[in-house]
Amino acid sequence: MRAEAYFFAHQVIPSILWNGDSMLGILANPVNTEYLSELWEMMRGDPRFGNYVRDLASRLAESQDPDDDLLDEIFSLPPDWREPIDQRGMTWSAHWLGDAHLAYLLRFPVPKYATEAHFGIIVSSPKIRYFTIELGEDDRQQQIAFFCEWTSEMHMNISEIEATPEKALTAVCERLGIPVTVDPPLRRQQDGMSRHQVFDSTLPESLAGADLEKVTAWEKQAEEASENGDHAKALELIRQINQLWLKALGPENTYATNTFRGLVRALLSAGRQEEAMEVAEKWWKICRRYRFPGHAETISAISSVARVLKAMGSSDAAADLLAYNLQYARLTRGANSASARSAALAMELAESDSGTPHAAEMISGKTGSEEVESIGSGLSETPGDGETDNAKAGWSKFVDTIIRMGVGLAWLVILFSAVSGNREGFSLGIYCLIGIVAIIVLKKLMNR
Repeated sequence: MRAEAYFFAHQVIPSILWNGDSMLGILANPVNTEYLSELWEMMRGDPRFGNYVRDLASRLAESQDPDDDLLDEIFSLPPDWREPIDQRGMTWSAHWLGDAHLAYLLRFPVPKYATEAHFGIIVSSPKIRYFTIELGEDDRQQQIAFFCEWTSEMHMNISEIEATPEKALTAVCERLGIPVTVDPPLRRQQDGMSRHQVFDSTLPESLAGADLEKVTAWEKQAEEASENGDHAKALELIRQINQLWLKALGPENTYATNTFRGLVRALLSAGRQEEAMEVAEKWWKICRRYRFPGHAETISAISSVARVLKAMGSSDAAADLLAYNLQYARLTRGANSASARSAALAMELAESDSGTPHAAEMISGKTGSEEVESIGSGLSETPGDGETDNAKAGWSKFVDTIIRMGVGLAWLVILFSAVSGNREGFSLGIYCLIGIVAIIVLKKLMNR
């Protein structure tokens, strides 16, 4: 094996997946074409890689010492084991597997020796998994390929495989127990990070007037029914709200799909846990397909599934899912993102989150840990966030209006002063323009 090829596929990628952040968010965005090559270059300067190379060199020297009688095997490496590899042009692609999970296929430099990898496949749900297609040898020392998996604790050889992207993705589908279908990602699934964060303040479309009035009336009736102890009527009204939103605007609309949250809570309050699980898992799947990786709604959907698991008595499974939620948020939006902070707070509050929600809370879906999850969801730290805070959007428009008015007023002062020969007025207008330019620059810097 060559040191760079082995260390990158078997150490760098797993290390980031289990302990790092941002990788999936960067891979999701097709514009980050040099990411893997740059990551490889960074590896060369990492002290851990240097220690690895020195350890290999030491073991190689010891194995070739004829006076060492303690050696029970010969440790050998190819002559070019420490030579740099041309990693430029490494690519990857995103794939929607089994109509259920988003995965990324990484194409490494062509392997030359056993244990070097052809491909790496990262699966982003229902938990983070990392598979490799590795070069190996059979009993006759003929080169073959193996389908393998890295976990946070160990490496497993699963089966022999043909080293092609198609066979690799098929093997992953079979390993996950999902239909063997491979589809391209939707555009929204490719709204990933641009190295760190992408800003956008896009708001989804809302209901038309008549439908909105109907939903408002149903919400009021559901709250009254719940307060009167008529949970069946409250559930039916909340179900109607969910169906109307989805029929009118479809799963692409975050206002529509966020109604799943209230429906899950209403089902739990009615003691219909199995149906609550079906709805929560449906919501999560919709988020995986129609939201960008790490979207605030996806974090909430995962927490809803965990909430149902806990209600069904599967506390360990719920805790594992919340741990995945945090890992997923870190890998898709960054360790310091609002999504990661929300997922971390959900984990902290999971033990104390109990009790039956009020009817208004079931409709809004904001209570307990999920109330915390919505914090920061509208900070525009992610592209196309459908939960952008209306107040922030309004403030931004207000600032833009003031800037436009200021520019117009400053030019009027400059023109009037120039015509009248008023030097002080002319200078004042120039200073106003400079100040406005400074405000515009500051606004852009704050939105990076």
